[in-house]
Amino acid sequence: MSVQPVPATIGSTPADVAADMAALTRQLRMLGNQAMRLAADVAARDAAEADRAAFDAYGNDSDAWLVVAQDIYRERQRRRDFFDGDLFGEPAWDILLDLYICDRQGKRVSVTAACLGAGVPETTALRWLKQLEKNGLLLREADRRDGRRCFVRLSELGYAKMTAYLQANRPAPARPVPLALAA
Repeated sequence: MSVQPVPATIGSTPADVAADMAALTRQLRMLGNQAMRLAADVAARDAAEADRAAFDAYGNDSDAWLVVAQDIYRERQRRRDFFDGDLFGEPAWDILLDLYICDRQGKRVSVTAACLGAGVPETTALRWLKQLEKNGLLLREADRRDGRRCFVRLSELGYAKMTAYLQANRPAPARPVPLALAA
């Protein structure tokens, strides 16, 4: 759609000019909407390509990445022994690591446990859980036996991205530790 020029005629009434401006405004709004749809399509295509790379990591998934994730999580927790915990606030990362580890070990994680694992006030952890869920990295599941409790776990995308990150940024241990010993 192209923008049509507003005809400027001598003797146009204010009502004519207002109608022409309204028509031009509608055309501009439609062009803006088309541009937004195109931008959303491009962003979705780019995101799909990035997610595809993360899902490729599934093929190389092994217990070695559990050990790597546990090492990273322990290192992060150990810092609190030497420094004020507020200096290293990254609750989203701690939540993702904790959920990845628990997923690999077959453990369910309650919302309360995820908050504790983040090492921040509960309200802060809840905000991060909500943000991670909004980004499609984790899922909430109601407890069928206790309606007051919910569990959280990594979504497929969250698990794939964590695995891809661990593979890309840390070498696998030379000899993977058996799952029973890794805890």
